Amino acid sequence: MASFLLIYRAIYAACPQKPAANAKHKLIKRVALVMYYLAQGGQMDQAGMPLGISHTRSVVYINEMLDVLCSMATRYICMPTEQELEYVELGFEAVTGFPNVVGAIDGTLVPIQPPKDFEGWYCRKMFPAVNVQAVVDHVGSFRSLSICAGSNNDQSLWNGSAVKKR
Repeated sequence: MASFLLIYRAIYAACPQKPAANAKHKLIKRVALVMYYLAQGGQMDQAGMPLGISHTRSVVYINEMLDVLCSMATRYICMPTEQELEYVELGFEAVTGFPNVVGAIDGTLVPIQPPKDFEGWYCRKMFPAVNVQAVVDHVGSFRSLSICAGSNNDQSLWNGSAVKKR
C-alpha cells in the first residue's frame, strides 16, 4: 500500500487538471485503474470492471493518466548507460563467477483477492493470482518488472516483457 501511495502522490503532483471535488471517480481511483490496466497487459475493455468504472469512462481515464505518466517518464525512467551495464556485469561476475551476465530473472504467482462476480485472473494452480516477473542486478535492485493476469503462462509474460523487447 505504501508503494501505491508514493506513486499516487507523484501522479497527483504532476497532474495538470485534478478531478472536481464532486467527481464520481476520484484521482486515486483513476491511478488504481491505470495501474491495473498496465499490470494486466493493456486490456481497456476489462480494466474498469473490477473497480466499478464503465468501459467508456475507463478509456477516458486511462488515456488521461497515461498522458500524465508520459510527462513524468524522463524523471523516473532511464536506461542504463554502457558504463553502468559494465559495472553490473563485473558485479555479477564477482558475486556469482558467471561472466557476461547483466541481470537475474525470476517469476512467481502472487495470490490476489478476486473482485466479486469476476472470473478472470485464475492461474494454472486454480487460484486467482497475478503472474510477476522481475529482473534484478547484482545488488538486488529491480531493473525490470512485468505483471499480468495469473492465467498467462511464463512464456507469454516473457514475450510481453520490456526485457524481451529490448
